[in-house]
Amino acid sequence: MTTGRGRQQGFGRRIADYRNSAPRLVKVIGIGAAAQALAEDIAAGARGSVVLGRHEGADAPLDAPVAGVVPGAVVVVMTQSSIPQALGHRIERTAATLSVVMLDSAEGAVAPEVAGLRQRLRGVADMFAATSDPEFVQELVANLAS
Repeated sequence: MTTGRGRQQGFGRRIADYRNSAPRLVKVIGIGAAAQALAEDIAAGARGSVVLGRHEGADAPLDAPVAGVVPGAVVVVMTQSSIPQALGHRIERTAATLSVVMLDSAEGAVAPEVAGLRQRLRGVADMFAATSDPEFVQELVANLAS
């Protein structure tokens, strides 16, 4: 059976007793005003399974604990107009699953600093996606947290 968007119902369910199949805490970090607003909306509607990543210092890893809890997944959302310094984390491979989403509606010139940040994140990410659909980010986070 499929849903209205063509997806099978039941898809995305966890496998019992499989170590990589447990619900996980997802840390969402928004870089730039639009991405930050989206991250805040996602975290507010997630009821504890999603936490908002804040500027934690240039030496803090992307998967730094939030309120003492280590996230199992990290989602970084950015736009072409993001300010690289707004990330505020050390960019390196993480123990948590790292997904980076470039959220923009139009292609065009990207500031060299943003292009550099995007390349550095792409180099350590488990998944890198570009989309103009904010619902993609919401669904990604929901699937990681379920």
